[in-house]
Amino acid sequence: HKFLMAYRNTPHTTTGVTPAELLLGRKPKTLLDHIRPDFTARVRSKQARQKYQHDRHSKDRSFTVGQGIYIRNFRRGPMWLPAMIESQQGPVSFYCRLQTGQLMRRHQDHIRDRWIGEHNEQTPTEKGPIQRE
Repeated sequence: HKFLMAYRNTPHTTTGVTPAELLLGRKPKTLLDHIRPDFTARVRSKQARQKYQHDRHSKDRSFTVGQGIYIRNFRRGPMWLPAMIESQQGPVSFYCRLQTGQLMRRHQDHIRDRWIGEHNEQTPTEKGPIQRE
């Protein structure tokens, strides 16, 4: 009995799979499986907790074509430039048209929502655009 169990759970050199797996379509439990712990449940719970912690502080950003925004300026001059979303290039990249007519591509991390008041447009501060309250 022990010999057959060992034989059926040993991978075949040609197929690389055990005869028991070929017959049953799954890997049968052996004594070694009971001794060695299975980490898949622990890994999944750790990953779920990691995702929860990340989602707690992450921002949900969505921009639409034609929306007024500020884009990060990496050149000399003001830190944030007013622009409009021209088109979306990928899931997180956008083509933005500046007021000068220049077209620039920016990642969503370098785009801020532009809030337009009743009479005037607010300008961003050095730390970033003014946040709505």
